[in-house]
Amino acid sequence: MTAVNPRDFWDNKILRWEEGRYGESQDQRSVLERLAKRASSSVRNRQIVAARLIGECCRDRRVVEIGCGSGRLAAPLMAAGAASYTGYDVAPAAIAEAERCRQDDGLADTVTFVAADIQAMPALEADIVFSLGLFDWLTDAEIALLFEKCGDADFLHSFSEKRATASQWLHRFCVFLAYGWRTGAYVPRYQTAGELAALARVHGPRPINVYRDPALAFGAMLSTLPGIQGSPVR
Repeated sequence: MTAVNPRDFWDNKILRWEEGRYGESQDQRSVLERLAKRASSSVRNRQIVAARLIGECCRDRRVVEIGCGSGRLAAPLMAAGAASYTGYDVAPAAIAEAERCRQDDGLADTVTFVAADIQAMPALEADIVFSLGLFDWLTDAEIALLFEKCGDADFLHSFSEKRATASQWLHRFCVFLAYGWRTGAYVPRYQTAGELAALARVHGPRPINVYRDPALAFGAMLSTLPGIQGSPVR
């Protein structure tokens, strides 16, 4: 089994994956795709929840999304009053689609998209940094580097929480059947809020909450955003 290049993996996968998880079409091409879409309700819901939580506190603030895909949250966050939005993604195909949508939607020059991985990103000039599911695909070292580059910005990061639930076992099963048998170790990780908070606190102590919602299934959100009614992470 050859090592997986994340850039190539996502460049070939991301747009099809987004359509399968966020698209309106019910005509999935296989039983596996239909099963995967049903098992990924938390993927769709985390976008809705994140837009609401960030939208409540982003007015006049610079927002950066890491792992933005085609930038589906750029327009709603700008409409919520964000001063600017910058999206980074490892997949050039995703950034090309994001740029196309930016032009079609008439978004202002305050929206920017950049093709880059965590290592290539500069230190972020941001007030809010967020990601949706990105941590599932990063090593601890990459997550630590992301927090370092975030500086003092508030953050919200969704992740797949390590739980012994039926929905998580179904997710593991779908991942293996779809591509895990080919990609080996390059599959989504399941982590605890404590593990991620420990990586964040290397760069300075601060109150961190974990937000859970039944709509997220086994997903959760680690955040320093003000006003989120979550549970403190010790």
